[in-house]
Amino acid sequence: NCIICHFSHSHKEKQEIIKKLYYIQFIIMENMKFIHLLIISTLFLLNNLSCCATQEQEWVNLFPSRVAVPKGSSTSLDPALLRYRTLTGNINDSSAAITFTPATSKTLVSKFFFTMPSSSSNSWSYDDISTMRIRANIKTPDYETNVFQLEIRNVKTKKWEVLESSLDMSPNTWNLWKENMIGINSFHKYVNVNDKLVLRLISTGDAGSAQVDFMKLRIFAVVEPPNNILSIGDLFIYNLPGVETNYYQKVIAIDLFDTQETTITQLKNEGKSVICYFSAGTVEDWRPDAGSFPVEAVGPDMDGWEGEKWLDTTHPGVRNIMVDRIHLAAEKGCQAVDPDNIDGYLHETSFDLAIDDTKDYLTFLANEAHNRGMLIGMKNAAEIAGDGSDFVKNNMDFAVVEECHHYDECDQYSIFIELGRPVFAIEYTTFDPFDNELCVSLLPV
Repeated sequence: NCIICHFSHSHKEKQEIIKKLYYIQFIIMENMKFIHLLIISTLFLLNNLSCCATQEQEWVNLFPSRVAVPKGSSTSLDPALLRYRTLTGNINDSSAAITFTPATSKTLVSKFFFTMPSSSSNSWSYDDISTMRIRANIKTPDYETNVFQLEIRNVKTKKWEVLESSLDMSPNTWNLWKENMIGINSFHKYVNVNDKLVLRLISTGDAGSAQVDFMKLRIFAVVEPPNNILSIGDLFIYNLPGVETNYYQKVIAIDLFDTQETTITQLKNEGKSVICYFSAGTVEDWRPDAGSFPVEAVGPDMDGWEGEKWLDTTHPGVRNIMVDRIHLAAEKGCQAVDPDNIDGYLHETSFDLAIDDTKDYLTFLANEAHNRGMLIGMKNAAEIAGDGSDFVKNNMDFAVVEECHHYDECDQYSIFIELGRPVFAIEYTTFDPFDNELCVSLLPV
């Protein structure tokens, strides 16, 4: 069970209590005027996790480093925008899209150049490459007006190969053009000696235009992910405000955006396990990517949290941004992620989210985290934990739960313990008589 006690002892006395209590762990959290001493469930060893076998992980996530437009053709915006993440999350957004228009009496041939990072600067080599995934969000005219194709250059045959054609897509609407190329042979076929991969958007005629609002290349490799990140007896602290700098705890939960990569590296060098927090169900107006969320996917204010609004987690634009956040966590060296506010089905979000929507969203986030070699926790959502053993087993590696003692729902998370996966319980409480009685009963005589 997960329980809470509030003590007024000195720090030394608290340490003595910690030593005397059996299989109960304490967290000290500074939160405004109060110091909460939290008791959490015993942390069980993570074993037999789906994420801990040899698997694909994302090695690098690339956008075009250069875009070449033929003389006479035109674009509505600077094609260099595709070199940045500016368009990420603006999927299906014509106002932010780049329009490619063929020159009169000519076909369009626009080339997109991707530059691979040097293998010598990464922990994985080119020989580990397992999959290349190309994604482009494109809107094209009807077939009678013009036909557009996305092609890739084969450096071995010196020929262009068709990836997608507008003939296979719905006209005058946004379509996600995608291609998965499996195996190391694919990498060597399409990346030249200068570590360049080239795509081109080509038309069969000069009429109409094509719009592109998103394009990226994802490279995956098969590696051995880290294991034994969490162990029995590890202490845990939830330090989102960042007020703590010296930790006696083993497992540290910190804010993804507010924590520098150097800090995460230092913590890991000290033998700590790092969980990175971000909100996956709301937009917080102080985050650097807050302006990227599609307007139609942003809902009403989150009650009690100024500057925070609910999100439509089924929207592809929202999910694209969350992929970037998970990728940022991997780049910073986080070993696990803690996506918050995923229980929109319990709140007035204006998007009519159901519990199945949350399961689908969590599955999506879990795949993205596991593909990058990180663990992922389920934040709250007791209904899913209590009635979703297969779901938890297949997707979730641990749980972070808030006030399960207060709401009498700690037993809902027992599936995690049965699977040998930890539950971190956090209580935000006052001097509740029941809490005090419980704490007194646990104190050493």
